[in-house]
Amino acid sequence: MSRVAEAAVILDIEQLPAVTTPAEAAVPDAPTLYDDVPGNLIFDFHFDDTAQVTKAFARAAHVSRLNMSNTG
Repeated sequence: MSRVAEAAVILDIEQLPAVTTPAEAAVPDAPTLYDDVPGNLIFDFHFDDTAQVTKAFARAAHVSRLNMSNTG
């Protein structure tokens, strides 16, 4: 690259907030990757009546939670 062309190059770099894990990306107010994917959630699956399922879990004596990752 010639010195003239090199002098004409202007870099405008903006540091953006970032997350490095899916768990960090899922918390409220996490930086989003795409404007049209709010909350960084691409797929949210609900089976049957979500309100009734929520009530059933609230009444349960014990609840187990499991975070799963599908890495293909």
